[in-house]
Amino acid sequence: MIACVTGVGIVLTLIFVFSQWGIPLFLPLLLFLEPAGTPSLQTLLFYGFFISLVYGCGGLIGFVMLYRLSGVWMRAGSPAELPQTVTAERVRMDQERRSDMELSKRIQQSVLPKPVRTPYIAIKGLHLPSEQVSGDMYMWTLQQEHGARVVLMDVMGHGVSASLVGMYMHAFLQTLLPSLEDPRAMMSRLNSRICELVRSGEREGDALYCTAICLGADALGKRVEYVNAGHPYGMMLEDGERISELVSGGMPLGIDPAAVFDRGVFTYREQARIVLFTDGLFELFGSSPSVTAERIEQLLRDCSRADSDCFMAQLEAELSNTAYRPDDICVIVMDLKDGQSQNDR
Repeated sequence: MIACVTGVGIVLTLIFVFSQWGIPLFLPLLLFLEPAGTPSLQTLLFYGFFISLVYGCGGLIGFVMLYRLSGVWMRAGSPAELPQTVTAERVRMDQERRSDMELSKRIQQSVLPKPVRTPYIAIKGLHLPSEQVSGDMYMWTLQQEHGARVVLMDVMGHGVSASLVGMYMHAFLQTLLPSLEDPRAMMSRLNSRICELVRSGEREGDALYCTAICLGADALGKRVEYVNAGHPYGMMLEDGERISELVSGGMPLGIDPAAVFDRGVFTYREQARIVLFTDGLFELFGSSPSVTAERIEQLLRDCSRADSDCFMAQLEAELSNTAYRPDDICVIVMDLKDGQSQNDR
């Protein structure tokens, strides 16, 4: 486009220059031929003079107009000289988007449960979104001071869409946790609700599922029941010695509304520590579930004689060395203690 504009401008300029040089050339010839008595040649030169003059004026006008139009085109096409109103609007929209995301982050963080501690049970969580909002969600509730129910969910994907589904399921869990004791019933209800959510907004190519683990603990009865729906295996340290993985359960939620889930049961003698986490933790240890399990086991054994704060502090120290997190990370640590021995100390 620029080459075409330049070429036309050069042609018009040459026409103008030729016409202007033609005027002083034609005038002497007319004066010289006047006494020679050559009317036909005089007439030709006379009309040629006026034709040259007309072409010259037309070339000048065309060149000026083309120059002005090309200048406007260049200014309009230059990203560096966009109208200030457009730039200001983009800045305003970007600020509003950041403000909305920050508000969403604060709302999501505000609904996460606070750490709890009784003579029998201590529960603490860690929530690290890869973006400002996350599809990872956890919730727990105490049953008196010696029992607890915990749910950890990981919605497929991350960001705004995943966080909306997570918040929706969090609201649904608030009605389920206090009323359902069997983790199998809890997982079936969650699965049914997510399947309904998928069908209500189903389009070609859409996919929505989540993994979850639901756990109920009774520190007086020294018993833990759980269901794992396609989630990374949680780990349990029993009496400071034996490590067990929470593997029993079934498929992820949102795939089959008729899915059936198995229940796993653990018992212990005096105390137990349970660690639940989402698959974002795999990235910390080279994207390897086996390496992650080995590292979690080592941290559990290193902190077996200390409280859960020791485990969480060491894990956070390792996470702080990882600047890039491609996925959300959630971790829950729960201690089940002998309440009588704690009161005697």
